[in-house]
Amino acid sequence: MTTIPALEYAWFCAGALLFAAAALLAWRGSLVPAGLAAAAPRTASLSPLLADLALCALGTGIALRWLRQGHGPFLNMFEILASSLVSLGLAWRIARWRLPAAREAAPFALTLLAVMAAWLLAVNPADTHLPAT
Repeated sequence: MTTIPALEYAWFCAGALLFAAAALLAWRGSLVPAGLAAAAPRTASLSPLLADLALCALGTGIALRWLRQGHGPFLNMFEILASSLVSLGLAWRIARWRLPAAREAAPFALTLLAVMAAWLLAVNPADTHLPAT
């Protein structure tokens, strides 16, 4: 397993942790008993903010990797997972913004994104190079 620069990998780790925290807060906000519903909006409003920060962190990691390697994130499993995570995260954020019904699916969507982020960290982040074609 080859290593990638620590700063670059730290952005991916930060994005994964932020998605996990957003998923936990979304579940906490959706599972609050009816008598404690006053605390739920504050918790639920932090979840999209953490998801936005996760997308920014992952986007920064992808940009740093792209600048260092000279090609986009589409050659190995690590790069494909990272770009898919950002794409799906952006799609969910846009759907949540435009469709009120999508807000209720936040715990499920963020859990899926957190699982994908954990998978991203479990995959070998070795560099790959474009074939000479």
